Amino acid sequence: MVEVMLETKLGIFPIEDQIPQFDSVYGGKIFGPTPLSFGLPAIVNPIACDALYYGLAHPALDLAQASLLGLGFRKAMVVTSTADGIHYIDELSTLSKNVVGIIEGGKIQSLDETVVTSLHLEKGTVEALQAKDSLFENVQYVLKVLKGQSPDDAIRTVALNAAGILHLALKVNSFAEGYKQAMEIIESGKAFEQLCRFVIATGGTTKTIINLMGDRP
Repeated sequence: MVEVMLETKLGIFPIEDQIPQFDSVYGGKIFGPTPLSFGLPAIVNPIACDALYYGLAHPALDLAQASLLGLGFRKAMVVTSTADGIHYIDELSTLSKNVVGIIEGGKIQSLDETVVTSLHLEKGTVEALQAKDSLFENVQYVLKVLKGQSPDDAIRTVALNAAGILHLALKVNSFAEGYKQAMEIIESGKAFEQLCRFVIATGGTTKTIINLMGDRP
């Protein structure tokens, strides 16, 4: 996967492979945030990163910031969002409340709830972002998102998180610029093309993608 990442600039590293003993005890049993959620997935990442984009399905981003700083991360962005102030998801979204916490230069910055609202996006619904009923439907849905063919809520949610990563990586000067660039990449088909390159690099074939999309070659 490291070789694939160097070739395609994209890598997927399941943390379960890094913590087999822990996973054998708790794997499949814990689906909500635990005290370990505030830092464990970050430190078991096998790739050393200059900056970390970290999603947390919990409102206590300040605790995650403190945990990551204590673990040696000098630059990070921690994000969460919620529709009702009770149930949180570990990413930015089109839901009513988004919070961003920054670590910059080894120092914790204040939490910000205006990053997403400043874009003046239409508010989305939880239902629009919910998982589908089957594995096939979920895969097909993701493919349509990357091809710009799914409902706007899903595309905007992907673009919001891509914007955070672009801004964190200093590829853009502002979050708004990152969001605009991410939307352009999705609408141009480049995001879908990148997925195809990743599939081929990992030994797959684009024929499978075509079949899942219901398209003809």
